[in-house]
Amino acid sequence: MVNGYGEEVLVSDETRQFLLKSSEVELEFERVRRLVSPNSVSRLSCIWLAERTPEGEQHIKDMLGHDVYILNVRITTALNLSRVDTAWFDQYWHEDKSEYIERYWSGQPQSGTPKWEYLLDGEIQVEDQQQLEFVKRNGNILP
Repeated sequence: MVNGYGEEVLVSDETRQFLLKSSEVELEFERVRRLVSPNSVSRLSCIWLAERTPEGEQHIKDMLGHDVYILNVRITTALNLSRVDTAWFDQYWHEDKSEYIERYWSGQPQSGTPKWEYLLDGEIQVEDQQQLEFVKRNGNILP
C-alpha cells in the first residue's frame, strides 16, 4: 500500500484487508448516494461533526478511538448539511445489503437511539483557542 505521498507503507494483512474493505464500503456509499440522494453531502468530501453531548462525544470515540482529541467547533458556513444515522453504516459493514445504504441516506434512524453524524459541506471554527493551540503544537504527534 502507498500513502498520500506515493510512499510504500508496510501494514499487516489484517490491516490491509480492513483498509481495502473500508475503501470499498465508502465507494459503495458514494455510488448509492449519487443515485438515491444526490443532494446529500458526500462522505468523501465533508467535515464530519457530532452533537455536543455525552452521546455525541462517545460516538466519536467509538469510531476513532478513545485517545482522539475532540474540538468544540461551530459552523460558520453551511452550504449543505446532512444528518444520518451511523448505525446503518455499521449494519452494512457486517451485512452488505444496499437497503441499509439507502436508509442511511434517507436520514431515518435505525433504532430508538440513533447514532447521528452530521456531514457538512461548509466551514467550521474552533471555539476554544486553547484547544486550537494544543492541536497546532501536538496534532502530528498524538497517539
